[in-house]
Amino acid sequence: LALDVASGGGTPVTATTRPDGTFRFDAASEEGNRLRVEAPAFATQERQAVRAGALARPVVLALGQALRGNVTLADRKTAAGGALVRFEGRTQTTRWVEARPDGTFLLEGAPREAGSLVADGGERGRGVQPVATGSGEPATVALAPTASIAGRVVDAETGRPLAGIRLVARADGQAPFLGRSGPDGRYAIRGLPPRTFRLVAEDDRFVRWSRPVAVTAGQEEAQDVPLARGATLVGRVVDEQGVPIEGAVVQVTRGGENVLRA
Repeated sequence: LALDVASGGGTPVTATTRPDGTFRFDAASEEGNRLRVEAPAFATQERQAVRAGALARPVVLALGQALRGNVTLADRKTAAGGALVRFEGRTQTTRWVEARPDGTFLLEGAPREAGSLVADGGERGRGVQPVATGSGEPATVALAPTASIAGRVVDAETGRPLAGIRLVARADGQAPFLGRSGPDGRYAIRGLPPRTFRLVAEDDRFVRWSRPVAVTAGQEEAQDVPLARGATLVGRVVDEQGVPIEGAVVQVTRGGENVLRA
């Protein structure tokens, strides 16, 4: 049994449980740890935002399922060896496994629930194949042409390129796709299935930027990202006698922004 603990985006640390099932990490953060638990024949389990100290309840593993199949190109005949495959379910997502040169794959540790097999072949495309609970039948995942979003991240006031900005493309029912701007401000998020994504720029130094972007299979959608530097707004809340009020919730809506969306 292996457990990974990751905090603050650091390198995961691995431990193995003792005969009594216990484990120990001496390098965990005070909070925000992520535990990933894997054991042969059992479904992989993850816990997010785990605080340091003793867990309030043990990690209970359920029997998993092994999923077999093959990955092909769009013609459903040509093997797509080297493509990455994983299972995405309602509660858990497995690690990526690499398809063999003949396109076949074996994915162990998937939870016994309905979900989808997702195959990522890079420039060759991306495919999704629904999987029923306990089907047991080999699945064929055919890669389809993907889309991409690309552009430049710039300072809205000066037009200068901004490096190191994190870009996230999100869509309902999909894991987020990530990108980051380079020294010239350029970014590219590839391997997107054709649909509408919400593109978000995330950086604490700038006002949050968000916009829906529709992408088409086999096409690159151009989208520049102008960011405005954030301003500071400070104040104080008191009652009618001037006594400070603790615990009041203060919300700010940026000028010109839709209040309901905020």
